[in-house]
Amino acid sequence: MKRPVLLNALLFCISTSVMAQTSKLTLDARMQVEKHQVAKRTRAAASVETLNAIIKLDETRADKTLDALRTMGVKLQGRLGQQVAAAIPLDVLQQVEDMQGVLRIGTGGSAPKLLTDISRGEIGVSDIDGTRGMVGDKSYSGKGITVALLDGGFDYQHPAFKDSEGRSRIKAVYSPFDESGRKVTADGMELPGSVFDTPEQIAALTTDFPTGDHGSHTASIAAGTRSPQGFGGMAPDADIVLCTIYSSDASDENMTIDRITSSKDTFYGLVFLKDYAKQREQPMVVSMSLGTNTGSHNGKGEIAEAVEAICQEGVPLVISAGNEGNRRLYLHKDFESDTDTLRSMIAMKDKFENIEGFVPKDADLRMRLSLVKKEGGNKWKTLWQSPMLNPETGILPDIISEGVPALDEGFSGILRLGVSREPDQVRMKICGMGMLQEDYFLELTIGSKQGVGLDIFNAELSSEGRPGFLSSVDGMLQNDWATAPSCISAGAYTTNTMVRSLYDEPLPSIDETLNDIAPLSSYGTGLNGVHVPTICAPGINIVAAVSHFNVEKDDIGNPKPYRPEMTWQGFPYNAESGTSMAAPTVAGTVALWLEANPKLTPAEVKDIVCRSARTDAFTEAKPAQFGHGKIDAKRGLEMALNTGTGIRDISEGQWNENATMYDLQGRPCRQPRAKGIYIKDGKKVIIK
Repeated sequence: MKRPVLLNALLFCISTSVMAQTSKLTLDARMQVEKHQVAKRTRAAASVETLNAIIKLDETRADKTLDALRTMGVKLQGRLGQQVAAAIPLDVLQQVEDMQGVLRIGTGGSAPKLLTDISRGEIGVSDIDGTRGMVGDKSYSGKGITVALLDGGFDYQHPAFKDSEGRSRIKAVYSPFDESGRKVTADGMELPGSVFDTPEQIAALTTDFPTGDHGSHTASIAAGTRSPQGFGGMAPDADIVLCTIYSSDASDENMTIDRITSSKDTFYGLVFLKDYAKQREQPMVVSMSLGTNTGSHNGKGEIAEAVEAICQEGVPLVISAGNEGNRRLYLHKDFESDTDTLRSMIAMKDKFENIEGFVPKDADLRMRLSLVKKEGGNKWKTLWQSPMLNPETGILPDIISEGVPALDEGFSGILRLGVSREPDQVRMKICGMGMLQEDYFLELTIGSKQGVGLDIFNAELSSEGRPGFLSSVDGMLQNDWATAPSCISAGAYTTNTMVRSLYDEPLPSIDETLNDIAPLSSYGTGLNGVHVPTICAPGINIVAAVSHFNVEKDDIGNPKPYRPEMTWQGFPYNAESGTSMAAPTVAGTVALWLEANPKLTPAEVKDIVCRSARTDAFTEAKPAQFGHGKIDAKRGLEMALNTGTGIRDISEGQWNENATMYDLQGRPCRQPRAKGIYIKDGKKVIIK
C-alpha cells in the first residue's frame, strides 16, 4: 500500500528539520539518529534510545564538559586525547550538541574492515576460523599448534602476543646472544646464548633489537591475537616460539663484513627449533622471512641444508622467496676458450655488496678486481688492481681503502676478495662495505678453461656501454635458502592497494595491481631443479603489529604521534610489504591444517599446499612467478582432514593415454619446471 503524498512530505520535512538543527553531527551520526527516529515512530511504545558516539571536546573546557555530560545522563566509555566515547540518550542529544565544549559528535565513520582479514578472507582462512564459516561443525584457530619464527625486531610485550586474559602466548624465546636465560643443550652440545621459557622470564623481556620491528610484524601475521579492529594473524590461538637473529646492539653503524657474510645465528636458531620440537608433543611449523640471494642456488649451502634437515626431522618450514623480483642479479658465462674472459662493472649502489660465483669443483677460476674511472665518452682509466686470484692464491686480507691511495681516490671502505676450491665447487666471493664516488666503478675480470660454466649470484653487474662487457639478467632471483627441496617457499601477490600507515593518512599504492604478483616477488628454478616460489600468498600492504621501541621521529627529533586507529592498547600496527609478509601467512595457514590433522608430515603439508592451490587468470599468465598458484586455506584444510594425501610411487602402466603429466609421487604437474622423471600419457618423460 502506498503512503499518501502529504504524509511522505511531512516525514521528509521532520527528518530534514532534525538534520538541519544538528550541525555538529557527522553524516554517519545523522544516519544513526534517523534510524532511531524511524524505529521510534513505528513502535507503539518507545523505549529510551541512545546514540553510541565519539565526542570531540574543546580542550580548554574538557573537564567541565565531561562533568556536564555525566550530569545529563550521558555514559562515558573511555577517553583518548581530545575524544571521548559516550552513549548519549536521544532525548538529551540536542542539549549535548548545543554545549560549547562539544566540537563534534560522530560514530567513527563506516564500519571497519578487518585489515589483515584482507589476507584471511582472500586465502579462505575466514571460511574455516568461524569468521565467515567453518568446516563441518568446527572452526580452526591454531590451538594446540606451535608457530615458530626466526626473525628480529620483536616487541615481546605487544598485545598481539597475549591472550584474552593478558597472558603471553609466547612459550619460548631463544637468543644466541643473551646468556642470562637457561642454557640449551641439544644432542649433547651446548648452544650459544640461552632460552627464556618461563612465564616470569618472558614477562621480563622487552625487545631484542630496539631499532627494528620486522619480527613483530611477521609473528603477528602468522599468529597474532585478534584485536577489536580486526588486526590479527592466521592462527590466533597457536603457541608462539621466537628465535632472534639480532643482538641488541645490531645496527648499520657497527655492522662488519664478518656479520654481513655469516648466517650462523640462523643456523643456531634452526638447531634450537629442531630440539624444541623434539621436546614437545604438539606439532610445530616454522616461518622464516629471511634469506639471501648469494649462495650456490642448488640446495647445498649451509642454511639451505639446515632448512632441509629440519624438514626431514618432521617440522614443516615456510620461507620467503625473496624480494628481488624486479632486479637483474644473475649472470651465466660459458667460457669458449682458455683465454676467454668475463668482464663487467660493479657500481656499488648499495652500502654493502656481497657477490658470489661458482664453477664445478675440478674447474679453474681466475678473478681480479680493479678500480676504474670514466673519463668521458668511452674512455676509462684504471687506478688500482688487485692481484689475480685463483684457488691456489686463496683469499686476500681485507683491503682498507685508507691504506691504499690509488683505491682511496674513488672508493671509501673495505673490500674482501677470495677464490677457493670447495668439496662440491669452486667459489669466488666479493664483499664490499663502503661507497664509490661518482664516475668510479669496480671492474670485474674472470677467466677459466674452455667449456667451464660460471654462475654469478646477487650481482647487479652492468656493461656500462663498454664493448665486450656483460650485464646481469633476471632469472635466478630467488632466496638461495629456499632451494632446499622440502621447504615451502612463499611469493607475494597483491590483495590490498591501500597503504595504511601508523603515522600518516592512508594512501593508494600505485606500483601494484590487485590480485597480480607483486613486482618485488622473487622467482627462479635452482640448479637442483627446485622451483621458487612453491606458492604465493598476500604480501603487499599487510597491516600487523610493529614494535613500540622502534620510534619514528620528526624533523626536530620528537617522536611522531601514532594514528589512534592504528593502535591497540597503545601499541602500534603498520602496513608492510614483501615476501616477508607472505611466508608467515602461509605458515599460519599450515598451523590450521596441523590442528585439523596433527599427523601430517612436512612432505604431506607441501603436497597439500601444491594440490589445493587456487589458480586464476593472473597465475596462468605468470606461472613462473606464482609457482603452483595462490594458497587456499579452506581447500587445503579439507584435504588435511583426509586420512592421508595418497602420496605413493606410481608405475608406468597405471596411466591411460589421456592422463596429464604427473611426478613419480602421483601429483599432477601442470607445467613442471624441475629436472626429473615424470609420467605423461602412461610413459616416462625425462626433463633434463
